[in-house]
Amino acid sequence: MASGPAPLGSAPPGTGRPNARKMVGAIAASVSAAFLWATYYLFVLLLPGVGDVVVTVVPFAAGGTCFLLLLAAQGSPPREWTVGWLTPGTLLRAGLLLFLQLDVVLATRSAGAVDTSLATLLGDVVVTPLLVALSLGTGSERLRWRTFQGGLALSSAGAVIAIVGGRTLGGLGPGPVLLLLPLPFLVAGYFVVVARAQETEPMPRLVSQATLTAAAMGVLLLPFFPLGGTSPGVSPVEAALLLVALGVTSFFLAPWAYFAAAARLTLVVPAVLQALIPVFTLLLVVLFALAPTSEFAWVGVPIAFAGSVLAVWDPRRRSPAALPGPRSG
Repeated sequence: MASGPAPLGSAPPGTGRPNARKMVGAIAASVSAAFLWATYYLFVLLLPGVGDVVVTVVPFAAGGTCFLLLLAAQGSPPREWTVGWLTPGTLLRAGLLLFLQLDVVLATRSAGAVDTSLATLLGDVVVTPLLVALSLGTGSERLRWRTFQGGLALSSAGAVIAIVGGRTLGGLGPGPVLLLLPLPFLVAGYFVVVARAQETEPMPRLVSQATLTAAAMGVLLLPFFPLGGTSPGVSPVEAALLLVALGVTSFFLAPWAYFAAAARLTLVVPAVLQALIPVFTLLLVVLFALAPTSEFAWVGVPIAFAGSVLAVWDPRRRSPAALPGPRSG
């Protein structure tokens, strides 16, 4: 995966027909990535008193550091780590990542975890293929498939049911709505610039540079945002440990598992199974009782999940098409 996403529907060179062991391993890694990314919202809700930028910067630093350690463990010489840090591409990726995650934090705290995860799902499965087709010229034929068109409509309908319905009906003010609206486009925009960079740069270095540079940019924003304090029932030490754990899970282990799945097969399995993120998010929110949910969420989430699977289905091969697009959080 260091060289970039595989062509739509293709298998990695030399793998041939995937065997059962590779398939099981890819499924396990993909489900693990989806679950780890779902816990992101749980961590944010567990730290209501910590400032929005702090919840963004510290996990970035932790995840980026883990990827640097991975580079060292892989035998990459330190001089290769310093290549391309201050290029326009790195600054663009870091800036998009920073504002994407800030938006996710703000939306999670105002609109809710389930609604926010559904908005990012629309970015992964709906807006990303559209933007990829328009900007990279890849997969433009997908836009004419009835499976994609139907999946787009179904996924969007499920998200609307869950977001607009239930407790949010009449209770979701203009502020949370304005935070949710740009999320799909920020997710898709970040993916496109990462997809371009992956054609020439190894994934661990690319992700470490983006996250650590975003962390440095976030430090510059600290004077303009409240730092917050300790959360109820959480000591400063516990809050710091939770922030580091958030960085390790969402900005290191999750993308690492995602790319491990892609390396075993293609992006087929991980792309489809990332639709589990809103499902896991809903279950975690209910399990920990951190935010109210409604019956509309239980209806809308599975509809959005079914639509996302349909949207990435390739009717020519009778198998889900490889949809490029790892998220970074």
